[in-house]
Amino acid sequence: MNILIFGVGRSGTKAVRIYIAYFMAKYINKKLWLNYEPYYWLSDGIVNYDGVYNNVNSKQIMTENDQLSNRHKGFIKNMKHGKYPTLTKFIRGNGRIQQINEIHKADYIIGVVRPLEQVLLSLRKFNWDFFSIGTIVTFKNSRIKIWNTFINDLTSSDLLKTDKDLEILETVKSVENWELRNAFYWYVMNISLLNFKNQNQNENFILINYQNFSQDSAKVIKEIFNLKDDDIMDIKNSLFRQLNSSRDNKFPFEIKDYFWSRWIMSKLDEICYKLFDLKLIPFYKHINLFCGYKVTLLDKIIIKNEKKSIKKDVKIDKNFRGLDEKYLIFYNYMQSRVDLLMKQYS
Repeated sequence: MNILIFGVGRSGTKAVRIYIAYFMAKYINKKLWLNYEPYYWLSDGIVNYDGVYNNVNSKQIMTENDQLSNRHKGFIKNMKHGKYPTLTKFIRGNGRIQQINEIHKADYIIGVVRPLEQVLLSLRKFNWDFFSIGTIVTFKNSRIKIWNTFINDLTSSDLLKTDKDLEILETVKSVENWELRNAFYWYVMNISLLNFKNQNQNENFILINYQNFSQDSAKVIKEIFNLKDDDIMDIKNSLFRQLNSSRDNKFPFEIKDYFWSRWIMSKLDEICYKLFDLKLIPFYKHINLFCGYKVTLLDKIIIKNEKKSIKKDVKIDKNFRGLDEKYLIFYNYMQSRVDLLMKQYS
């Protein structure tokens, strides 16, 4: 079994992944091959340099006619494990779902959408940002560069349809309000997800409104695994709350993403990361490691493991009070249009 999960950051994809992984391990195979946001992580806190490279050097929004590079295709292909069921979670892949799935040919694709105000609240609370790659791997002037790339990719696509879409686009290009820009990214990436859903009307695409997932989770599991109600553990069970705050290697139900090859990759990657951070290997572009794994070290990449402080007393309500009032009409429009498309395509 091969399952892909797509959503933007702070949308609850981790919780959905953990819940589905539990049932895959219990009813399919106790050993799973897990990919946790491969465009950034290799596994358990180890940065995936090749993933970062392919993400920032590929279009964020791809049309039907766009193709991934051969290197990027190989990167996607290598996420699948030939022997074990595979579960992969993307929070930077909504604009490339078609290209990724052409390679993966997933048994199920799960799209996760969370209300905009909840995502913005989480971004503000955790000091997160869509345009600095999670605020851990940064480039010189990375925020502006990644933003400009995103806008260029968007304008070369046909994703924006309405006059209001174009009005918001012109506003976010001219006004350096990063909260509004993050909201626009949420909007664009969810529109891309929903368009893929609409264009691929098949039974293997499951759309989840994360706000209702606690009520709908059993229905999702029943659809994928064909289980009886008595066999489905409720997502409100304390087990899943514990797992949502744990590393994968703390899973108590024998889920494995550390086969020997990946463990070796992780350790070697960690060594390379430390050497690069100490500027002991600044001139090498490519380092070939065991298991055919290639780590790419770019001169521009700077690694920072920053401990993010959690902000308390941060408030944004469902009417977007707590944000800049000048743009409330934009926030409400983006949310209402995503809601409308979710109803149409569900």
